[in-house]
Amino acid sequence: MNDKIYDYGFEDGDGEFADFLRSQLVGSKIQSIEGNRIILDNSRVVEFEGYGECCAWGDLDKLELLVSGEHVITSVDVIESDEWYTCETRFFIYSSGIPLASGEMSGDEGTGYYSFGVMVTGTVVA
Repeated sequence: MNDKIYDYGFEDGDGEFADFLRSQLVGSKIQSIEGNRIILDNSRVVEFEGYGECCAWGDLDKLELLVSGEHVITSVDVIESDEWYTCETRFFIYSSGIPLASGEMSGDEGTGYYSFGVMVTGTVVA
């Protein structure tokens, strides 16, 4: 397998998460969204898996297809919460300015000691 993995911890700030999503999605078409997975037309699957320890957690709350059809993905935007006490992130997948899909992730750092986030994996399946 040719897995590409990004460990998102809700404090990206420098655009690495958006760059990762773009590298996995742009130029492809969405075939379907199934649970926490985006299935693309080029045999690639992008999966979101929340994790945490003790009282800290991260999760994908919502992933939805907004427009179906044969649209090539041209861009991805990520919006992170600006509040220090909030771990919320939204992302949008576009085709020439038309929103095709969106997702929402949230988390809680608990005591601040434990690790938490959302693991995003792009895999090419045969």
